[in-house]
Amino acid sequence: MTDTVRTQADLLALAADNTTGAISAQDLRDFIISAAPIRGTADPSAAAGVAAALCSLYCRTNGAAGELWYKTGAANTAWTKII
Repeated sequence: MTDTVRTQADLLALAADNTTGAISAQDLRDFIISAAPIRGTADPSAAAGVAAALCSLYCRTNGAAGELWYKTGAANTAWTKII
């Protein structure tokens, strides 16, 4: 099954108390995908960009330096470098 980025509200609804055992292994994988920043070496604002949900974080390794980018719009190239 494909891992899915979920909203914070969706994740909180699943994790309310889990008394019904409704949290599956797939739900946990979705949480990991939803909570972790995206990592890579490509410039997310150039060429084809990097596909991600609005407000995502992208950690870029650029040689010996690290960069942090924030997704600001719908286009794959709508990223703003913040560090």
